[in-house]
Amino acid sequence: MDYALDIVEQTRELPSLEMGVSTRGLVALISASRACAALAGRDYCLADDVREMFVPTCEHRVLLQGRDGSGSRQEARAVLTMILSRTPVPGA
Repeated sequence: MDYALDIVEQTRELPSLEMGVSTRGLVALISASRACAALAGRDYCLADDVREMFVPTCEHRVLLQGRDGSGSRQEARAVLTMILSRTPVPGA
């Protein structure tokens, strides 16, 4: 779950985001990742589960810089996808 924390922390530090994912958002991401693992028949969570659930779980939890909440989900998805692409996966 350190990986989940790493990517969530990046949303809080990125200049293009006025508001990153909150602690409650992190909890939701971890829960969704565990559910993803369970649906795959595992009782443990992989970084791939976190990666799969990050954008759908967090896209509505960020506020783009200079927006009053009117930023599109597509723009938020692009920023979150960029975070995933530049964050090393543990053990890779």
